[in-house]
Amino acid sequence: MIVLDLSFSFSSSLADVILDSDFFSTIPHTLVTFETDGEGNQVIIAAGDERAMPVDEYAALGFTFPEEILWVNTEGFFDQGQTIGGSLDISISKVYKAEPFLPSDYYIDIDFLIPLRAFGFWVVHNPVTESPTFTAYGTNGVIETAVFEGDAIDGSIGQVNYGFLGITAQENITRIRLTEYAATLDNFTHSPVPEPATISLLGMGMFLLKHRKGVNNVLKK
Repeated sequence: MIVLDLSFSFSSSLADVILDSDFFSTIPHTLVTFETDGEGNQVIIAAGDERAMPVDEYAALGFTFPEEILWVNTEGFFDQGQTIGGSLDISISKVYKAEPFLPSDYYIDIDFLIPLRAFGFWVVHNPVTESPTFTAYGTNGVIETAVFEGDAIDGSIGQVNYGFLGITAQENITRIRLTEYAATLDNFTHSPVPEPATISLLGMGMFLLKHRKGVNNVLKK
C-alpha cells in the first residue's frame, strides 16, 4: 500500500486539489449544508430570495466570516445545478454592492478556529463570468489555489456548470478565500487537523486523488 508522508511540515508540495466529495468518506469531517443555521434551526427563505448571515453564525462549527454574506434560495438553472450534488434549497453567496465594484466584492473569506487539512464545496457557476477560485492560506501565506474549470466541472445544465472543488494540504489551513463570480456554494465539507491515526488515511486519499486525475487525463487523450 502506498501512503504519502503527511508528517507535519510547512511545505506546500503536499497540497492538492479535490475534485470529488468522496475524498472525505474515509476521514473525519463536518458537512455544512446551510439548510440550518448555527443553532440547528431550519433556514427558511422563499425561492429567489436571500437573507443576511451573521459573521459568527457557524462559530460553534469552527469557522467564521470576516464580513456578512448571504443565505440564498436560487431558482432556475442554479437551483437545478444545486440539487444534483448539493442540498435542497439553501446555498451561500456574496453580498453584492452597488457600483463601483471593488475586488473584495467578489470574494468570501472564511477563518477557521480549528485549522483544517481539507475542505470542499459544491459549486454552481455561470460560465459567462470568470471561473471561481479557492485559495487556502496557512501561517506562511498561500498554500494552494484551485480553479473551477476542466476536471472540476462535472457537467452543465442550461446556463450553468456544476461540480465539486476543494483543497487538501499537509500544512494547517487557517483561512480560505473563495472568489465566486456569478456562483453559489453549497455542502461545505471540511476536515480538521487529524489525529495521528488519521494521517495515513489522508495520505491515501491524496494518492487516490492523484491516481484518478492521471487516469482521467489518459482517458481524455
